[in-house]
Amino acid sequence: MSKFRAYKAVQATFGSLLRPVEASWFGLTPKQLANLNPVVSYDDKGNPKSYFSDSKWDFSAYADKKTNRVKAKYIVTFNGSKQINANLLSELKSLVLHYFFYNFPKRTNARCGVSFYERISKFFSYLDGIKQKSINYLGKSIHFHEMLRHLGPNYAFGTLSSSLGMLASLHSYEVPTITFRLPVERGQLLSANSEDTISKLAEKHCNQSRRVSDQTLYIPFHLQERMVNHAYEFIGEAEKRIDDIVGFFEEHFEVHRISEEIEASEPASQSRSTAKKKQRCASIRRTPSKVDRSKGIVTRAELLEKYGLTDLDTKYAATGKGILYYTRLIAASVYVILASFSGMREDEILAMKKSAFGTIGSDERPIHFLRTYETKLTGGKDLDYVTSPIAERALKLIIKLHGPAKRLIPELKNVPFIFLSYPINRLPMYGVSGLAETLPHFIKHFDIRMTAEDVEDFEMHNQQTSKKVKIGELWPIATHQFRRSLIINFLTHRSLGVTQVKQQVKHLYGSMTEYYGGDYDLPKLLNLARSEDFMKSINDENVALQVALYKRFYMSNERLGGEKGKQLEKERGVAKHLTDEEIKTLIVTGGFTVSWTLYGYCMKGNVCTKEQVIDPTTCGAACDSMILTIENAKAWKRLYLRNMKLLSSDIVVGFEGTKSMMKAQNAVAVKIMDWFELDVAS
Repeated sequence: MSKFRAYKAVQATFGSLLRPVEASWFGLTPKQLANLNPVVSYDDKGNPKSYFSDSKWDFSAYADKKTNRVKAKYIVTFNGSKQINANLLSELKSLVLHYFFYNFPKRTNARCGVSFYERISKFFSYLDGIKQKSINYLGKSIHFHEMLRHLGPNYAFGTLSSSLGMLASLHSYEVPTITFRLPVERGQLLSANSEDTISKLAEKHCNQSRRVSDQTLYIPFHLQERMVNHAYEFIGEAEKRIDDIVGFFEEHFEVHRISEEIEASEPASQSRSTAKKKQRCASIRRTPSKVDRSKGIVTRAELLEKYGLTDLDTKYAATGKGILYYTRLIAASVYVILASFSGMREDEILAMKKSAFGTIGSDERPIHFLRTYETKLTGGKDLDYVTSPIAERALKLIIKLHGPAKRLIPELKNVPFIFLSYPINRLPMYGVSGLAETLPHFIKHFDIRMTAEDVEDFEMHNQQTSKKVKIGELWPIATHQFRRSLIINFLTHRSLGVTQVKQQVKHLYGSMTEYYGGDYDLPKLLNLARSEDFMKSINDENVALQVALYKRFYMSNERLGGEKGKQLEKERGVAKHLTDEEIKTLIVTGGFTVSWTLYGYCMKGNVCTKEQVIDPTTCGAACDSMILTIENAKAWKRLYLRNMKLLSSDIVVGFEGTKSMMKAQNAVAVKIMDWFELDVAS
């Protein structure tokens, strides 16, 4: 496919959203691009935002607005490379631009340019240091190996291997005058040494103290129990005081505003620097005059006393934040509960909206879930995670805590997300730029340290890491640990099989779940004794969900599709109606097993691993174990429409295997849509 056709295909797919350059850009060399200085990104209104010669390229207008991330993640900053020679800088910018152009339409991830730049800029800095003027220099094996010997020890294995992978992709973007091709073909260097693969080279040349690609840490079970217990108790305590906390921050914010008005009205105001103005405002609030008080100024100490918060502020005074530090612990406790009882990624927790918590099922057997928006694997879909009812209390608490910011900061009034970020420290806000940072405060405050039992558990489950821990040390917390810990806890308790856990954590492949749950067979074989308190809530929720599905399939009037679904419809008239307890017995004994994806429910349970779920035609309408609902049919319709758009845009020209897969998917989708009488045009 010609470059012009590729550009037109992108335009057809994304309309005015993606307009990095005009079509004439395709034939330009990096030097010509630098001289022409074209627009590389636009703002939300379609106006030019960044130019080729700029030191920052802002792609935030292309970001998925359903996610909740900071703007900086969409900005490619070339400041760190501005000292390199002009030719290298032009090549670097050209490659970032080409990479963004070719990859954004496929992945709709506006952060891809940032990721690409972070991985390859180190190679350009190296070239500048040895007085070379083009990336083509590294195309020779001897030069490439010399670069690895020089740069490799600065990086861990994972960083170096991913960077080399990006470097290997440069030739794909067909930038004029850049003839670079990594001396690697199909992962292997063009040499007699068959061990010279990207992975082997990264392992050989990386920082030898970090040769292991560190796996996300599993939180020792009893240590996490302590975390959850502290979080639960703290949420209960905070619920009693949250209204006073909110009242204090709202009134204190107003006092700040009044002090700024008073300062601005003073004769010397215009001659003061910004720092002096802040000092004067603080002085007005600290020791208000009678006139200041008549305008509404009260001291912070008076406000704390008014709302009965003096004890809390005094308790945390040593932190330098007082009552604000207490709100950090609230945010951290909320995160611990949400992450521990769902397995959601940090991005997914941040993407939740006010209506995220929901309940389905009967009053006797309710199923609680959290709805969020996921982009990592699906490219952008709403997903539900089964959770514990405590999650509702956690969400209500953080929504109340962020209430003052929503009401008092105009820019935040229409923000739909629960977790907020804004550059102001007068109000408690915990979002992309601050939520993760609260967790170490939580660990330190509750003094969550490693015991001998925790260290033993750590070493058993964290064998793929260079991290070492000692008895008595604080736990090295990170947001993603809760996800892996949930997986291992499910598997080691035999609560669920890999397939069901995969569905809960939204992995496309069972092998990814196996990776996260690495080494889980070991404690099962050793019959590791564990408390089951932590797992009971979610395990009960899963059984309730299975009960609800049984009744939906066997005892309702809902129309079903798929071979098994049609069979069940016919049997409903003669099937015995079971009680909830009888259904539960079936589930526990394995008499009723069901697993599911967006595209259908499977009665094989764990017998079928669904490793091909990325291509749902392997299940679709043909499998005799498949049940389809109207929701599944709508998912097939979305897949059909997406495939039709891609097939008509020529983006998949040259990828015949992909085209064949899409056409096969569409053939199945048409049959399913016909069965449920779904109109493609609606």
